[in-house]
Amino acid sequence: MNNKKILENLIKQKAILISDYDKPFKLSSGEFSNYYYNSKNCMFDPEGLDIISDLLLKEVRKFKVKSVGGLETGSIPLVTAISLRSSLTESDPLSAFFVRKEPKKHGPQSDGPLAFFEGNPLSPIVIVDDVITTGKSVINKTLDRIKELGMEVSGIICIIDR
Repeated sequence: MNNKKILENLIKQKAILISDYDKPFKLSSGEFSNYYYNSKNCMFDPEGLDIISDLLLKEVRKFKVKSVGGLETGSIPLVTAISLRSSLTESDPLSAFFVRKEPKKHGPQSDGPLAFFEGNPLSPIVIVDDVITTGKSVINKTLDRIKELGMEVSGIICIIDR
């Protein structure tokens, strides 16, 4: 069985939650749904993370970028795994970073746009997320922050596009 099919089965088994119709789930977008995709159940499964990092690295490489990053917390295991896989399997490893939802209030980068960043963003960049519903958080909290640094974003990829 190929990796896409294995991941599809893992998502069906571990990540899809169905609510009672009188108590829908509130999504990060603020919308409500009877279906909730908790991809972290797959991301924190060893087989799931191995497959996800393999599939996402292949997608990221199509954009010819130097780094991968995304919004905390969903992207942190993903960009870490993608960067690690690239360093183990390729001669040109990808750098990784994440964007904070709130600026860091301590340390040397506690002022200005860098207060939102941890890691090593290198342009051009692909933004990675676990689940995208409307794209608002990716655009407003990640893409805009990266552009404030004057960096180029070549693409946005995710595990699940609602």
